Order: sequence, then C-alpha cells, then structure tokens
Amino acid sequence: MMDSTDKYADSADSSLIEGLQNGEMSAFDALFERHRKGLLAYSKGILRDKGLAEDVVQETFIEMAENAGRLRPEQGVRGWLYRVARNKAIDVLRARGREFVPGEQSGAIHAPDAADDTPTPLERGVGE
Repeated sequence: MMDSTDKYADSADSSLIEGLQNGEMSAFDALFERHRKGLLAYSKGILRDKGLAEDVVQETFIEMAENAGRLRPEQGVRGWLYRVARNKAIDVLRARGREFVPGEQSGAIHAPDAADDTPTPLERGVGE
C-alpha cells in the first residue's frame, strides 16, 4: 500500500508548496516529514527544551498551512520554515523571561539574573 507521502517522496519543495496550495494534504504531510526533524533540532537548540521545541515545530507547520496561499513555490519553503520557527522560539523565550543570544554556540540562551547588572547584547548595542 502506498503511503500518502510517497506521491511526493522525490518532489522538490516547490512542487510540494504547489500541492499544498491546491489543498493536497499529502503535500503537507511530505513537507512535514521532510523538515520536521531539522526544525525540531533547531528549535531545541534555541529553547533547550524538547517539549517546547515540539510545540514550536507544530505551530510553525500550522502557520505554513494557514499561509499556504502566500508562499512562493519558486522560493522554496525551508528558509521560511526556519525563520518562523526561530521567531516562535524567541517569543517563547521572551514569554519565559529568557533572552536569545545570537551567535553563541547552538543558539545558547541567557537567563538574566535580577542581581546581574551586566548589560545585555541589546543594551550594549551589539549587532547595530
């Protein structure tokens, strides 16, 4: 029996986006299977929490499905997915009072200590 993702097993992301835009759930499933593990590892590197990272990945794919009509097949979807996942992970950190420190190993985080008056990268103007 053929798995629903088999139809798209060798398809480029651009074909999968077109399928998604045409309402084909098998295209969504194929994109999910293709990018899920990488997005999970990426999100976990930022959040340092597998459960939160799984939530971010799920929300990222929900956003992809909701915005399928806006995606441009010729541009692919990988970069878009990672950008959305990164933004969602940073939102989670902010909601938890933690800060994303870009450029540190594996998306390291800094949990500001109330007694720590060391300026954050934003306060120091890093990256401006």
